[in-house]
Amino acid sequence: MDREKRLSPFPRRVKMTLSGLGDGRPATNGWLTVAAREASIATRENRHMFESKLNVMLLPLVWILVPPSSALGQFGMGSPPVADRVDFVAFAGSGTFLVGAGYNKIRIWSFEPSRLVRTITTEHAIGYVAVAPKGTLLAVRCYRGICLWDIETGELSKTLPVPERFRLRGLAVSPDGTHLASVQGESHETEASVTIRLWDVERGVETRSFVQGPGRDIRAIAFAPDGATIAVGIVHDWGTRSEWTEIRLIGTGCDQPERTLGRTKTAVRDLVFSPDGRLLGAAGGRYTSGFLPTRVEEVSVWSVSDEKRLWWAEGPHQSLVRPVFSPDGKWIAGISWTESSSPDANEIVIRDIDTGRIHSRGRIRTRNHLDKYSLHSPGRIAYSPDPSLLAACSGQRLVILDTSTLAVRETLWPLPAESD
Repeated sequence: MDREKRLSPFPRRVKMTLSGLGDGRPATNGWLTVAAREASIATRENRHMFESKLNVMLLPLVWILVPPSSALGQFGMGSPPVADRVDFVAFAGSGTFLVGAGYNKIRIWSFEPSRLVRTITTEHAIGYVAVAPKGTLLAVRCYRGICLWDIETGELSKTLPVPERFRLRGLAVSPDGTHLASVQGESHETEASVTIRLWDVERGVETRSFVQGPGRDIRAIAFAPDGATIAVGIVHDWGTRSEWTEIRLIGTGCDQPERTLGRTKTAVRDLVFSPDGRLLGAAGGRYTSGFLPTRVEEVSVWSVSDEKRLWWAEGPHQSLVRPVFSPDGKWIAGISWTESSSPDANEIVIRDIDTGRIHSRGRIRTRNHLDKYSLHSPGRIAYSPDPSLLAACSGQRLVILDTSTLAVRETLWPLPAESD
């Protein structure tokens, strides 16, 4: 029976979206409850017509109550426009450069003293971003494939092809910038297979590939410090509330074996190695059991050699989004994702690597729970080679923090008008 014409004795909820506020984001979401028979016999076209009429009637009122950011900017209020953001931050060249990227701009600062040395404007919206911590390679997902830039010269060196039917789901660069790993999935996700591809950057050719069948997904991938191993989080039963992740270690050489580090009940979306390669940090979420399951975020640290989970923390103000290790390997830091509607409710949290206990924490102002419009960004905080300094961005700001107090030492972005 046609799903749109199926009858039900219970009320049904139909989601209505008001859009078109001029900044590329939905204006607001609301729920309209209608009688079951009326909702069930309505065709998709009639629903779209009804939503369009409702949008036209309510749009002026919504504009007054929730004006677009472009309008707020005219009065010196609100955040920078969506086309000028910093959603990714990372150090490159062994700490010589700091890279900030968002929407269609890549900004490069020299560090100590901090100075903006280059701004790259792309022809496309920036997707996934990855840098070589010890090199000058910058990899960016673009509509043509994976674009490789030289941070030092600002030149586009080459583009690695990605078939149109595939969507990039993860990107990582080896520490020295000689190899690149990408995760690509077919656009039709219900029948998708996910492929991990390893690339030789110098030659621009694919060296190895690993295919995962339908029902699996990969959102996390990371290179070990020696560049000889990559860690991937293979999510099983993807798209269901019983998701679980197998963390696999794969050698980059053709004759190197694979092995399973461990399994976790969370859907892992972030992986990161400690500087010495002995530990692996993982972050993700899972659903609780029960009549009304809720989403719980979790961070964990694993021993690579012993294949054991050393500790984990979960829940609001406990988990870490986009975790990173300090250069001395003593701390792991990330952003604690809360459910509060306050833009100041999220926190940068630094934990002791041995015990998992919180060492320090500080509020960070973000928009809409860590900017949910750009969740694909692979990083929002980054340690400098000096473990006393931490770079953090939240879409609206890019700052340098003192890790002992999490006080702002320097604001790098927004930039003065004459700097860009």
